[in-house]
Amino acid sequence: MKKIFTLTLVASTILGFAQAPLTSAGTPSQMASDVISVFSDSYTDVASTNFNPNWGQATAYSAFDLSGDNMLKYATLNYQGIEFGSDIDAAAKGKLHMDIWSDKTADVAIFCISRSTGEKSIIASLTANQWTTVDVDLTDFISQGMSMADLFQFKFDETARTVSPTIYVDNIYFYGTATATEPLLAAANPTHPAANVTSVYSELYDDPAAINYYPNWGQATQYSVFKIGEDSMIRYSALNYQGIDFGVDLDVSDMEYLHFDVWTSGVDSMDVYLINQGPVEKKVTPQFTQSDWTSLDIPLTDYTSQGMTLDKVFQIKLDDIYTAGGTIFIDNIYFYKVPVPMTAAPDPIKKQEDVISIYSETYTDPASINYYPGWGQSTQYSVFEIGMDSIIEYSNLNYQGIEFGETIDASSMDSLHLDVWSTSVSNLEIYLISSGSGEKQVTTALNLNSWNRISIPLSDYTAQSLTMNDLIQFKFVDPDGSNGTIYMDNIYFSKPATNSVPNATFGQFKVYPNPASNFTILEANSTSGLIVGYALQNINGQILISKNINSKIVSKRINTSHLESGIYFLEVSTEQGSYTHKIIVN
Repeated sequence: MKKIFTLTLVASTILGFAQAPLTSAGTPSQMASDVISVFSDSYTDVASTNFNPNWGQATAYSAFDLSGDNMLKYATLNYQGIEFGSDIDAAAKGKLHMDIWSDKTADVAIFCISRSTGEKSIIASLTANQWTTVDVDLTDFISQGMSMADLFQFKFDETARTVSPTIYVDNIYFYGTATATEPLLAAANPTHPAANVTSVYSELYDDPAAINYYPNWGQATQYSVFKIGEDSMIRYSALNYQGIDFGVDLDVSDMEYLHFDVWTSGVDSMDVYLINQGPVEKKVTPQFTQSDWTSLDIPLTDYTSQGMTLDKVFQIKLDDIYTAGGTIFIDNIYFYKVPVPMTAAPDPIKKQEDVISIYSETYTDPASINYYPGWGQSTQYSVFEIGMDSIIEYSNLNYQGIEFGETIDASSMDSLHLDVWSTSVSNLEIYLISSGSGEKQVTTALNLNSWNRISIPLSDYTAQSLTMNDLIQFKFVDPDGSNGTIYMDNIYFSKPATNSVPNATFGQFKVYPNPASNFTILEANSTSGLIVGYALQNINGQILISKNINSKIVSKRINTSHLESGIYFLEVSTEQGSYTHKIIVN
């Protein structure tokens, strides 16, 4: 049985010796159209419900009226049933609510009883002489195998059977929207070339012939195949731990990532073990988004940094660290390496009037620009396509220029932005070249195998006496001589938004928690025009995370777990301008 802790406490008496409540539990705020009511003065209850069926209980029932507020009184409770006047279909609801006042501290099991699946319970801890508001997520019953579609009874059971409290119950109802317990859509299909993949489970790649997705390791976990249309995936229910035995040793020492797609509504995080011959097992512990697909790309260095070798990996183990007995759906388990970017850089969210673009499909670039002038370089140029997005590819890089084809006055701008991706170039010198004051450079470090959202303050160039009103060229240099490949997109100068969004633009604007640790949540709705997107920047103006929205409502969880402690700025752009909110990461 699950134990539900008290959520709301309303004191009934200052002295704490009341034998009955002196105040009401409060008036429910849920809309009547969203409620299936069993007992409440605020709603229409299920007709002909019997609040005192004869089940042989010692409990004594009576109605209780507190200044016009009607309640159920159950004295000397051992157990007590309620029989609904007709079956309740709560499958589309999300929560069960009730308010309980007790004259003694006690634990009471609250049972829902289904015609098809029997009875399941949670436990509410009641504190003496005060109201306890209980809001139970119905998944706490569903996860025990209960159907919410044919409920016909409740039962209250004082678990110790020694306390015999007198309880007063009010506002019993189901409300809200049901939490999805299984995915409605399949995970996105992988796009990595098969030559760069070693697959464990995926319909798009070849899996090991003798692989076993349900070896007998004594686990409580149950295994089945779940299908959405033509897409099959693994379902592990009642999860405590679960192994996958490859049936062969896999040499994944030349791979870079372990990929999983995981959907769950009840498992917050899970230890993911790799096991090699020895045997040696090492783990990482990713967290999951609830009721949505989480696409995990775990760097294999997270395992090798723990002393693990990857030449003879033969098993995976999954371990629910909280042993909640939940269900997970898994698809597309494979090891892969990334010689090219598989996703495009995020689209910019700056408005056109705040940008001078050099290369971007979002903005207008100079008409006569030349991305591959003949400067005697060994660098090779091509256009790389990801879906509908075109990206500059410079391979065998030693140095490379871009000629604007016109003089650009960037003196009203304050930063230079570019997105850069590479597997081998760790540092990049970025030169601005002026017709009057020559060339000056800033060196930036690159994180490999991911998009680098680079934002360089133009003051880093003007501090070197470079003028900004007569820019004619860029130059890029690999100072380490690695002769690698870089991919570049969204090269532009920018300035702060031309107007700041007044508070009246937002009907709601919340960023929480703040200070943030692992994540912060942005919730906003616009009262005039669309919210274009948001960008999280550090104190140097470097864009770390950005997302296009193009909606009047945004509710996004922003991952901050990888950020260093400090001050960051969340810029939310709308059709009317932008608003910047300070975030502290600790």
